[in-house]
Amino acid sequence: MLPLGLSEAMGEMGHVINDDTMFSDQKAEAQLLTLLNDVPTKTARDAMEQLKVFGGFPEPFLKANNRFSNKWRRDYRSLLLYEDLRDLSRIQDIKGVEQLVLMLPERVGSPLSLNSLREDLQVNHGTVSNWVEALKKIYLVFSIFPWSRHISKAIKRETKVYFFDWTLVPDGAKRLENMVG
Repeated sequence: MLPLGLSEAMGEMGHVINDDTMFSDQKAEAQLLTLLNDVPTKTARDAMEQLKVFGGFPEPFLKANNRFSNKWRRDYRSLLLYEDLRDLSRIQDIKGVEQLVLMLPERVGSPLSLNSLREDLQVNHGTVSNWVEALKKIYLVFSIFPWSRHISKAIKRETKVYFFDWTLVPDGAKRLENMVG
């Protein structure tokens, strides 16, 4: 399950469900302006703040309790690493992957240098690459490739990695970028 979006958090899904013209290319800019004018600003601001604090997963978002949210976040990360990752991959060094996961929040929003991670974790480049790919497969992180008009340049540039649960990112600006990503 993917995290909630702003429309879902606000409980305002009517404009998406009832209006299929949103998905056509005609007059898209005018339709977006109409949507922006229809959205109650205070409701959107409150929902965005709640998403930023509690994350987009339904259980912690709906409970809106810091203690519960922190426990849920620990359990979420633990279950993904110690059960899902162990069961779905051949990775033996789960503690090493956990160290990688603890290092990734400070690297959110920056191009991810596998070489830098390799040096910090003192492992092989291929190992770090496999670990990051495994984290993508269990839906803990996702990457966004750089945009470029020239595909050859885009392939050479490093991707940015973001968390599906952006509350794992402590820095406010990076958390917001992760949310938007």
